[in-house]
Amino acid sequence: MIFFPNAKINIGLHITGKRPDGFHNLETVFYPVKGLTDILEFLPSQTEQEQWSFSGFPIDVPKEKNLIYTVYRYFRKHYDIPLLDVHLHKTIPMGAGLGGGSSDAAFFITGLNDFFGLSLSKETMKEIAGRFGSDCPFFIDNTPSFAEGKGEKLHSLDIDFSNYFLVIVKPGNTHINTASAYASLSHFSLSQKADFLANTSTILQLPWFKNDFEPFAFSQYTVLHNLKQTMSNLGAVATQMTGSGSAIYGLFENDIDTTPLESEESFVWKGRL
Repeated sequence: MIFFPNAKINIGLHITGKRPDGFHNLETVFYPVKGLTDILEFLPSQTEQEQWSFSGFPIDVPKEKNLIYTVYRYFRKHYDIPLLDVHLHKTIPMGAGLGGGSSDAAFFITGLNDFFGLSLSKETMKEIAGRFGSDCPFFIDNTPSFAEGKGEKLHSLDIDFSNYFLVIVKPGNTHINTASAYASLSHFSLSQKADFLANTSTILQLPWFKNDFEPFAFSQYTVLHNLKQTMSNLGAVATQMTGSGSAIYGLFENDIDTTPLESEESFVWKGRL
């Protein structure tokens, strides 16, 4: 079976406090980017040995630490599935805040459930997905959602940005250390949940539309600040860093020439949401 795990963007990202378990509480909107996908294929092995292969963007972790491999080991332990041949082709860049690894893991969970007739409910799959990453459960439903807690508590939203062009840029050689980004926070944001859910039409406006990690990321890489400014100059209705970085996105009412946003080794994607 072949699956196409898609990216996501964060619309707003507020860190509202530190949890007793060492994680942080946040508020954000996850929005799927279904035109930007990896490719995941698996079949029962024909050789009585599992086979793993990877292509596309290089993956900077060993196979044993890749999320889809850890999902596979979990299902081998808890469910009756055979050895598999698995291939993952990466077109979503890593370290961009686009959720590619989490999406791969979630699509693998739903794929295993469907292919082997495991009859797992969506809630069960979300619970399993949450074991592998805080944003993994979002990709089970894969619809616009308000997220809170660590990102695993989801509320479906009736919002539609399909009339916008989305441009995503990740400069080459930029990597934001997530732990350092959290450590950089000198204070936490006040919750905007009640006001936001009462009026989601403000999603692209302050105080909702801000990413608490931008000051740290921009202090590390001025190219990110410059990209955001260039997006604005090109007419972006809204522009922001997604996740803890390091991709910057812009929403545009009309198609644009992305040449001013391009540089050597940068990743640039444009499409409809």
